[in-house]
Amino acid sequence: MKTKEIGIWIGVIIALLLTFWGLITLVNNSNPSDTPLPEVKTPKAVSKNDITLGAQNNAKIILTEYADFQCPACTTQAEFIKNLNKDFKDNLLIVYRFLPLDIHKNALPSAQAAFAAFKQNKFWEMSDLLYQNQASWSEADNAQKIFTDYAKALNLNLDQFTLDYNANSTKEFINNERNEGMSLGIVYTPSLFVNGKLIENPKNYDDFKKIIQNEINNK
Repeated sequence: MKTKEIGIWIGVIIALLLTFWGLITLVNNSNPSDTPLPEVKTPKAVSKNDITLGAQNNAKIILTEYADFQCPACTTQAEFIKNLNKDFKDNLLIVYRFLPLDIHKNALPSAQAAFAAFKQNKFWEMSDLLYQNQASWSEADNAQKIFTDYAKALNLNLDQFTLDYNANSTKEFINNERNEGMSLGIVYTPSLFVNGKLIENPKNYDDFKKIIQNEINNK
């Protein structure tokens, strides 16, 4: 009887171990960097309406990012991109395009704040504040007030910021970029394109830097 009970318990333990191992495998395989890149179309050419940073003329590399300020992975890539701008300022043009996701409570309001700051030539500064403080506003019910505080810290004209934040033209611009991104087949943020080609999101800065350097070397 005891032997039978021991056998049952051994079986239960083995089953639990196999289940645990299976869950670990599932989690590891769910990493976006381990899955094939989706089939996407080439982003539209850079225009005067785009939000850009870096080499404005004769850039060898155009890095186009479709992103969501409430996306944690976008926070990581944003830091990488800031460093790329420093290391490749003469050869790299960075293009930011909005793709706020519906699953994020304040994705659209944060995009509105960034665009309102852009209207006063402070997009990248607002971008830094949004990413650095992402945890503070992501689920906040008073997001606009928080973003207005950021605008104040950036010495923006607050009346103009509020007007631009709430303007239908602001929401239309953001929604147009989001719709364009989705029409390309983009299924996640950030989605990064180097000279029109979707790349796997780099795991660290050195990997990202190598991608850009290799592209320059091949020119």
